[in-house]
Amino acid sequence: MKENYSVMDFSHYYKGDRFTQAAEFVNFCKPILPKYIDTILEFGCCNGKNLQIFNGKYNLCGYDIVDESDIDFVENFDNFIYEKKSIENWVDIYDKDLSKTFVMCSGTLMYISSECQNEFIRKLFSLNCKNMAFQEYWPTMHPDGK
Repeated sequence: MKENYSVMDFSHYYKGDRFTQAAEFVNFCKPILPKYIDTILEFGCCNGKNLQIFNGKYNLCGYDIVDESDIDFVENFDNFIYEKKSIENWVDIYDKDLSKTFVMCSGTLMYISSECQNEFIRKLFSLNCKNMAFQEYWPTMHPDGK
């Protein structure tokens, strides 16, 4: 994570009663996912708001930078695995095939260096991932207005 941020800067995103609507791009992606996709993997999953639309239909994996006990998920998910892990840490250790996985993140990559972003994309391709969507915010469009 870039040096000018800390986990505390993001703590309000992990409350189930805030930010409950999925990002618009998620609603766009779901109907066009290939039929062979069986897993949705989200980086920066915060309270699970972007995973709701996929619940019960796919295996769900969420990664974020806080302890699971500090997250008030928006709902109870079926087939959900959460891991406290940054993108940087994930890149260093993950080695499973992603050929049947849709990888997404919303407002997450902008908090890591461009070098790490490039390493992350290379890692996805090396693990056979062909289905991914990343959405970032312009500063004036950020949910907090920051």
